[in-house]
Amino acid sequence: MNEKWTISLAYGSNLNVDDMKKRCPDGEVIGKGMLSDYCLLFKGEEKNAFLTIERKEGSMVPVGLWRLTPEDEVSLDEYEEYPLMYDKVDLPVKTEDGGVVHAMAYVMRKEYEDNRAYNLPSSDYLQTVIEGYRRFGFDVVYILEALEKSIRKMEIE
Repeated sequence: MNEKWTISLAYGSNLNVDDMKKRCPDGEVIGKGMLSDYCLLFKGEEKNAFLTIERKEGSMVPVGLWRLTPEDEVSLDEYEEYPLMYDKVDLPVKTEDGGVVHAMAYVMRKEYEDNRAYNLPSSDYLQTVIEGYRRFGFDVVYILEALEKSIRKMEIE
């Protein structure tokens, strides 16, 4: 395997294989796994929120794993508005076979997040994410829980 490839984890729109192949034509799905001690939440503008992950002990997030070329990573950086909207962090993922791989994740930047409220996504974004979840065989209950948590947090703010 080319050592310049990056393993990236996907938890939102990057789970949608058809869309991801447009962004990263040489990218390959290499598996799936679970990210421990994180939860999903929607943050952003009203009716235009995006998924992010936040630390929460005991929670789990299902993730897809992609192998990206350097060119694919640059393309994905642009799509994710890195480094303006998202940072890249290295996180351990427990794979289906019980192993652990370290993967690059896009996590909403604190500076960006502080100026954005918990909100709901657009119907198009939500549909894209749901299609990705189904394609990877993930239970959409994780998305429903993220919507519910975001709504509860909206009520508090």
